[in-house]
Amino acid sequence: MLLTGPTTVGKSDVAQALAAADGYEMVNVDKFYFYHHPGLATCTGMADSLAVSGIQRHLYGTLDINDTLPTPKEYLQLARRTVDDIQSRGGRVLLEGCSRSYNMVLISSGVLQFRPFIGLEWEDIDALVERIGIRTARFFQDGLVEETEQALAGGLADTYIMRKSCIYQPAIDHLRGNDSFEACQKKIRDNLLRIAQEQHQTYRRVRGIHWIKHDPSNLDATIDAIRKKIRAPRPFR
Repeated sequence: MLLTGPTTVGKSDVAQALAAADGYEMVNVDKFYFYHHPGLATCTGMADSLAVSGIQRHLYGTLDINDTLPTPKEYLQLARRTVDDIQSRGGRVLLEGCSRSYNMVLISSGVLQFRPFIGLEWEDIDALVERIGIRTARFFQDGLVEETEQALAGGLADTYIMRKSCIYQPAIDHLRGNDSFEACQKKIRDNLLRIAQEQHQTYRRVRGIHWIKHDPSNLDATIDAIRKKIRAPRPFR
């Protein structure tokens, strides 16, 4: 199964809960999660993706911070080998992450082992805005500014994560005196909202994804809805 959808919708929480309950092994579909660097765990989401113990995970933290990411074609090959290995042992596969290029190459590949494709989306725009506000506040509570300052001091400014993250760049501008603390917070909220909406529009145009509205306060309902989709007599196409 591929669990997809836009950033900030809560895929990691759902994936881990489902994996822990039903015995899935998780396979990473996120570019940031490929990198192993404990000092950048907070704002990449890696801390959240590893929050539940006892789950077998694959393709998480396999690259050094300065390594080059797999291209979509290379990622597809990695994913196929990983999924084949899991299924050869009788394991259940749950691919999860929000890299658009990796998700698209999985969906367009025609490989049956990646199916079904389940997409999570928020209930309405107000729910998304509220979730983004909560997530942004948590970044700062968890030490975003200090983490960014240490990363810059450690020479990580030109790494992929620091260059591409919509979280670290506003923090860098704040540390360099270009933005106030309040402006930094607003930039992060605006960035997350824009990216989430862009990703949602992209994925919504893709045929074959079965959508479920996710309320983060009712995780069990989402998991039950996913199980029903999987058990439905009508085959996934």
